[in-house]
Amino acid sequence: MTTRSGMPAVSHGRASDATWESSWMTELCDLSALALRRLIGAKRISPVELLASCRARTLRIDGAVNAFVATCWERAETEARAAERAVRAGEA
Repeated sequence: MTTRSGMPAVSHGRASDATWESSWMTELCDLSALALRRLIGAKRISPVELLASCRARTLRIDGAVNAFVATCWERAETEARAAERAVRAGEA
């Protein structure tokens, strides 16, 4: 199974990478940077999907916590797409 971006889908529900998920983690943005890097390197998730998870979390809770003064979503999307291309090309 693949994602919208064409990357292999993450199989939630089995912990095949060293502690990359636990039962309470339901979003990509819940994972550690190391686990995310491993999943991206293994082409199980894409940088674009990770950004979407982080953005959704930010938009969902920032109104209550007011943690961000400014965001650069367009730049982040451009960089995530570039990172995804690099992963697909075996450069990352």
